Amino acid sequence: MSKCICGCGQETDLSTRGGKPNKYVHGHNRRGLGGFSAHGRWSVKYDCCIVCGTTEKKHTRDGYCSNCVRRALRSGEIEIKRDLLDGRWSREYDCCVECGRTDIRYSSNGRCELCNAKKHVRDRGGVNRVEGKWSMHAEKCVHCGTTEVPHSARGLCEVCHRREREGTFGLNEIECPICNTLVSRLDQHLALKSKTCEKHNVLYNKSTEEIIYLFSTDLTSGDVSIKMNTAKGKVLKIWHENFSNEDITDRGERIRVSKISGENNYLYGTVPHTNITKLLPFEDASGRFFMMRSSWEVKYAQYLDGKSIKWDFEPHKFKYYDEYGYAHYYFPDFYLPEENAYIEIKGYYSDFSKYKVEECTRLYNLNIKVLQKDDLLAIGLDI
Repeated sequence: MSKCICGCGQETDLSTRGGKPNKYVHGHNRRGLGGFSAHGRWSVKYDCCIVCGTTEKKHTRDGYCSNCVRRALRSGEIEIKRDLLDGRWSREYDCCVECGRTDIRYSSNGRCELCNAKKHVRDRGGVNRVEGKWSMHAEKCVHCGTTEVPHSARGLCEVCHRREREGTFGLNEIECPICNTLVSRLDQHLALKSKTCEKHNVLYNKSTEEIIYLFSTDLTSGDVSIKMNTAKGKVLKIWHENFSNEDITDRGERIRVSKISGENNYLYGTVPHTNITKLLPFEDASGRFFMMRSSWEVKYAQYLDGKSIKWDFEPHKFKYYDEYGYAHYYFPDFYLPEENAYIEIKGYYSDFSKYKVEECTRLYNLNIKVLQKDDLLAIGLDI
C-alpha cells in the first residue's frame, strides 16, 4: 500500500490495472491533473444535489447531479466551462463536422449532440427525420399503411396505437379496395373518405344502393350488416330513409337502441316500456357508501363484510366492442384485491352478458366469476 500521488493523502495499492500500476485513487487523475478527496461526502463542497437533493446520482459540477446538470445547461442556468479548451468548441474541433454549429454541445468524434444522436439512429438501420417524411423511422404506418393519420409510436399511426392499447389491434380488419388501407369498419372509412375522394364516394354510394336492394331479400338487418361489413344501425337507418314504417314493421325489424329521431323512428308517438332500476344505498363496515343496483348485490356485500374479505364495488371499467363494432364499457360488480378477482352478480345471464364477460376476459386476462341464484344460496344468502 502507498499514498495516492495526487496529494490527497488516501492510500492506494500498486496492483496493475490494464497493465499499468494503479498510482491514483479512482477519479484523481482527470486529464493529468491532481484531484481532491471528498472524505465520505457526496462531493468536496456539497452534501447533496442543490436542485433535487439526491445523493444517488453522481455529482457532476457546481453542486448539480448528472440529471440536473443537463437541464441546467439547456435552460442556460449554467454555462459550458471552456477554460480548459481555450475558448474553442472542443479540443480538436472549432465546430461540428456535420452541421457546422457551435450552439449545441460537443459530443464525440467531432459531432454535436444532435448529429451524434442521428448517427446512432443510422447505425441501427433507422431513417432520420427529414422534411416530407411521415416519421423518423417509417414512411407510413407499418400496420395499416396510412400517412394521413399522424405517427404515434413504433411506426404505428395514432389509430393503430390506440387500438393496440385497447386490446382491439388486428381484430376484424378488412382492406379498402380503393386505397388498400386496413380498417376495422369499412363503411366508416368510406363515409369519411367520400367527403374528399371521388372514388371513395362512388363506392360509398354503391354500398348504400346495395343495402337498399337487400331490403327485398330474406336477409335480416344483422345478416346484411355482416355481409356489407357495416353497422346494423346504419342498415336500419338507410331502410328507414327509403321505406315506410309499415314496410319495416312488416319485415319484423326493430332497433334495440335507436339512433333515428323524429317520425322516422318506429317508436315515435308511443309510450316506451322500460324497466327503471332503483338504486339501493349501502354502507359497509368501514363506513364507505355505495349505490347498488339489486338486493342481491347488497346481501353479497354484507356477506363479504361478515367474512372480513376486502372488496370494492365497480372500481374498474373495461372497454370492448360488440359484434357490430360499437364500443361498450363493462363494470364488474365486485373486485377482491387479495385474490385479484372480479365477482359478477347475475339474476338472468343473457347471451349478451356472456359475450361481455368472455370478451373482457379474453382481452384483459381477467379472473371473473359469475354468481347466480344457486351460487348465492350455496354460500348461505337468503334471497
